[in-house]
Parts: sequence; C-alpha cells; structure tokens
Amino acid sequence: RWFDVVGGRWRVSIAFDRPSSAFGFYGTDIGDFGGDFSLQLTPVGGGAPVGLTVRSGAGVPNGGLLFFGFIDLNTAYTGISFLNSEAGRDFFGFDDMVVGERVQVIPEPSTALLLTLGLLGLPLLRRR
Repeated sequence: RWFDVVGGRWRVSIAFDRPSSAFGFYGTDIGDFGGDFSLQLTPVGGGAPVGLTVRSGAGVPNGGLLFFGFIDLNTAYTGISFLNSEAGRDFFGFDDMVVGERVQVIPEPSTALLLTLGLLGLPLLRRR
C-alpha cells in the first residue's frame, strides 16, 4: 500500500504488542525522488524518541528494493513511526515487516542434571 499526503510530511505509526528490540522491513523506491525516509522509535518508559534516517542518496533507483533493519541489544521499543520528508513528491512502499523481541535463554536445571548423570553413567557401561 502506498501512503500519500500532499502539502506536508506523512507519518505512519505502529504500536508493538510487547516491547521489541529488533525491527526490519523491505522498502521500495526509497529516495528515488530526493526524499529522506526516517524512522522514529519510541523507547520503553517514554524517553526521547530515537531517530534513524535513510538519506535520498541511498542510491535506490525507481523500482529498487532494499532491506532495512536494526537490532538494539540495550533498549526495547514500544512503537515505530515512518516519516517522509517529501510527501506528495516521493513515495515509498513497505513489505514483510519483521519484529523481534529480546529473549534471554536460561538453561533448565533438569537438562543439566540429565546430561551430568548420562556422562557419569558412561564409565559404568564401559566397565560392563
């Protein structure tokens, strides 16, 4: 879907169900008519928004496709906004958005215990 606002900047915002630390998407025609494309990320806790910009010099020609994404290991975000500096003149398309959240892996004690028992049992099998 193409978003268009004549006479000003357009803004499309997405709120995440859970705080997220990674986001990516495919973008088409970003900056092919000189517009800057920006992302504004809303951090958990309502701090100052974090901005990321893809300048018009990104070298993506008309019909071009690029994957853009970020991973932030220190901060989680509650939402993201897309902004276009040249609304009405430069149009962008978005597809296949991917959202990732921070996951901390904690090993299960029972798994470690079973592995240890198995390793201790190997000499008994050899002895038999």
